[in-house]
Amino acid sequence: MLFNKSKHLLAGFFLVTLFSLNSFASNDTTSALRGDAGVASASVVVTHVPTGISKSTTSDANGIFSVGNLRPGGPYKITISASGYATESLDNVFLTVSETAKLSVNMISTADIDDVVVTGTRSASVQTSLAVTAQDIESIPSIERSIADYVKKDSRIFVEGTSRNATISVSGTNNRYNNFTVDGIEQNDQLGLNANGFPSVRNPISIETIEQLQVDISPFDVSKGNFTGASINAVTKSGTNEITGAYYNYSTDEDNVGSLNGQKASQFSDETKGFVVGGPIIKDKLFFFVSQEEFTSVTPAEPYTYRTATQALIDEVRAQTIALYNYDPGTTSFLPPPEMADKELVKLDWYINDNHRLEYVYSYSEDNTVRPYNYDIRFSSHYYNYPAMTEKDTYAYYGDLSDNLYVQVKYSEVEWANDQDSLGGEDFPHVEIRIDQADGTYTGSGSREVIFLGPDKYRSANEGFAFDEILNMKAVYTMGDHEITFGYDSIDKRLGNLFISRENGAYKFNGVDNYYAGIPYFFRFNKSATGDPYYAMAGFSGTFETIYLQDKYYVSDILTVNYGLRYDSFEMDMGPAYNEYGSGLLGFRNDTPASTSILQPRFGFQLDASDMGMFSSDRIVSAELRGGYGLFAGRVPNVWIASPFANSGVVQYGSRTASWGLPVCQTGAERTCFKAPETIYQDFPYSEFASTSPAQGIDPNYDTPSTWKLNLELLLTTANGYDLKFAYNRDDAKDGVGFSDASATVDQVGKTGIVTYNSQGAYYITNGPGASSDSFTLSLDKEFDNGVSVFASYTGLDAENAWNGTSSQLSSNLEYNPRVDLMNVNVGKTPWAIENRLVAGLNYTANWFAGAPTNFSLFYKVYSGKRFSYVYDGMDDGYDDGNTLIYIPTENDPNVVYSGINEGEVLTALHGLGTPGSHVAANTGELPYTRQLDLRIAQEIPVKSKYFGIDDHKVVVYFDLLNVLNFINEDKGHSYFQRYGARQIVETDGLNSNGQIVITGLDTRGPSIDSYASRYRMQLGFTYKF
Repeated sequence: MLFNKSKHLLAGFFLVTLFSLNSFASNDTTSALRGDAGVASASVVVTHVPTGISKSTTSDANGIFSVGNLRPGGPYKITISASGYATESLDNVFLTVSETAKLSVNMISTADIDDVVVTGTRSASVQTSLAVTAQDIESIPSIERSIADYVKKDSRIFVEGTSRNATISVSGTNNRYNNFTVDGIEQNDQLGLNANGFPSVRNPISIETIEQLQVDISPFDVSKGNFTGASINAVTKSGTNEITGAYYNYSTDEDNVGSLNGQKASQFSDETKGFVVGGPIIKDKLFFFVSQEEFTSVTPAEPYTYRTATQALIDEVRAQTIALYNYDPGTTSFLPPPEMADKELVKLDWYINDNHRLEYVYSYSEDNTVRPYNYDIRFSSHYYNYPAMTEKDTYAYYGDLSDNLYVQVKYSEVEWANDQDSLGGEDFPHVEIRIDQADGTYTGSGSREVIFLGPDKYRSANEGFAFDEILNMKAVYTMGDHEITFGYDSIDKRLGNLFISRENGAYKFNGVDNYYAGIPYFFRFNKSATGDPYYAMAGFSGTFETIYLQDKYYVSDILTVNYGLRYDSFEMDMGPAYNEYGSGLLGFRNDTPASTSILQPRFGFQLDASDMGMFSSDRIVSAELRGGYGLFAGRVPNVWIASPFANSGVVQYGSRTASWGLPVCQTGAERTCFKAPETIYQDFPYSEFASTSPAQGIDPNYDTPSTWKLNLELLLTTANGYDLKFAYNRDDAKDGVGFSDASATVDQVGKTGIVTYNSQGAYYITNGPGASSDSFTLSLDKEFDNGVSVFASYTGLDAENAWNGTSSQLSSNLEYNPRVDLMNVNVGKTPWAIENRLVAGLNYTANWFAGAPTNFSLFYKVYSGKRFSYVYDGMDDGYDDGNTLIYIPTENDPNVVYSGINEGEVLTALHGLGTPGSHVAANTGELPYTRQLDLRIAQEIPVKSKYFGIDDHKVVVYFDLLNVLNFINEDKGHSYFQRYGARQIVETDGLNSNGQIVITGLDTRGPSIDSYASRYRMQLGFTYKF
């Protein structure tokens, strides 16, 4: 695919569509410089040394000058001259993306040349961000090369999982509420299906292409938005006047992965290879940068240990499925094929002159992985392909229209596609068989195990696409001590999502004999109204718009404040298909298009307190206070907004028949009995449901989720070279996301407060309590003269919310949320409330060999476990039977009865989980602490050849050892997870007629060990740099 768009690449590069206002809020990709020359009309020249590009300006009457639209990084050389004064210069200045560096020069007349003082640069932006450079990336231990690996240095940023399942959460918020951009343009998961928040299975771009990576937690700059979690912006590299590049290869396999519980990893391999190259097309004028990367991986597949079933029973189930239903479900010892990924990037920078620059960026990402669905015993037919493709073109203009005014304009087109297919095909239903006896029967009294076969219920009709037209316009005008920023953004989005869950039918059976007889206890299906799945394709189009205005006021040499307003709005072009009956259930028209707007005031400050009070000390070189307060509006997964379009009750319909204790059919011949998918549409015609189909909707009063953010930070640099930071962050949710059912009617109220409902499925998205949090952070950085540098960061966090929002379906977010009363969900801990997190690192560069440094890097993390909820298994409240929060009985508690188990066993098992006589709150469970240490060793080897004219090439050999503690001791370094975020610790038959809880058993299984992250992993790689 590289250069596959060459036919329009150059034409597009020179075509700057400045006035087509179809854009989206973007992150800045440039840096700025502000200084005080101390002399009016001084000439200032800022030169980017690698490209030779210079920008010139003149200081004002007060000696102040500013330069914007600068490339991040460097090095830069800054030269200042004035008549009658010595010319001064500052070399090796490096700039951080979206921040303003501050420079102060005391220019001296030519008679006093020896007394010139240049005080250097420091940030003049009110930011609370983490900046990671390309050099930082090279020193961080990593095998997956995931963006998540490189943002974890800040302890406020919680990274869970590895590779494609790595999630990034800040301040206890849902990882789906972050905003990810590349070169300032959004590249979020278009629907909201991926745990990592990206539109791709892994990174959407190669790590080797990143110049800087910035994570903003509370950026009080109003040009940044679209998140209530974190803003993550990756800026890609550009070409320079020198031809430079690299070829790299990293690989590992099962022999480099440790054992777990005495078992070595089965088939495993992981290889990344690619190249980057950049240079001049026309020296000092036109530059290129290109990259391509290929990735293949086979994830360890652990042998499954049966708890109840035997291999003979599994073989019997397969044989009977073939004999009775003419369908081969595959094997339970399935090893998935390799995961594949391909990434490409082309970037051109044309410096028309010192004041005007054009930029074109093309990126392409395509990958696929084969995943399983569900847990326990899975036949290979239950696995599915998960592909993703993203293609992006960006055209940008950066212009300095005068010494006081610079502008930025970007136009992009982003295309995304995802088509999920089950390995089990589309000719068989989703099947679950629960057993608790070795012979395959289910009695309700043994250790439950579930057998899954056939295509899973979410893959029978599942594909999506999106197309965005994006432009960002921004102007910055300097007026004395004021820097005025104005911007307008919008996005024209078209999104389609074909999703019909259980389109093939989904059946659950008690025991294998009922499966053979075709008699389920649960049957559910959804179908297109015409029988053609594409008729039910959900989708919407709409426009997001943003306008913002800000004043950054340099009050004095020591105080900078910024204050501004940001206005975000969204207008959907049209609503879902109208359903009169469904609208009656909802209480509002289901075809009402979404329309929201929000005004976000923000204020920030930065104060140099070095000469103030207790900071004026020989022990403290500098002290800075910074922070702010403001409102931040955030994104939600588009799949939630698209759900009412697919579930209007007009384009698709469905039925659910369940009886958790008894079969839903008797003879095997009724239409609710097990049938082939093609007969469902005939047996349950749309005409039967057309007049009584419910509809999902979007609350007409729904407001954009938003959070008030407060941040206060104190940064100290001590006389002995320690950089210290003390930070306090508070998030107060103004409006969160919630879910409800307008058709819910109370069926029964239990003695402990459990409420069961009758429902007709009139679900809708609305507002609810969002994530609120308090956190305190301490961090330390220190560079020693002997080549050693260290850092450490600790964060204590308390966070709570009401709705977890971990599913890709509106209905699932409602049905699977932990609760006692689903229509009145209480606030509790968030699943991401990691109360204690400590990270620390050490880097050491040894010069044992002339011209060939050796670098050692260590990264250590320890954090309290992720949270989960204690829930019942079998408490059907009309929505689901596995998400009702447990009640802690007292002795001789009149609110519960026991069947098949005695009171003492239950009280012992539940001791300490909550207050006796009450329900536990959501997410009170906590997984064990995680403690892991990672190591990277990098050895440079100079490459010189007079014959080939090579004198500055080098090979860098990398060795990564992740989870060193597990390498030392197999029982250490383990990481745990709780599937679905809930532990079904108590088995029940629900409420009896008296409203008492009928407890029938206990599930003593604890959390699961992450079979990948809990092993040590080694990787050897090399990079040839030229």
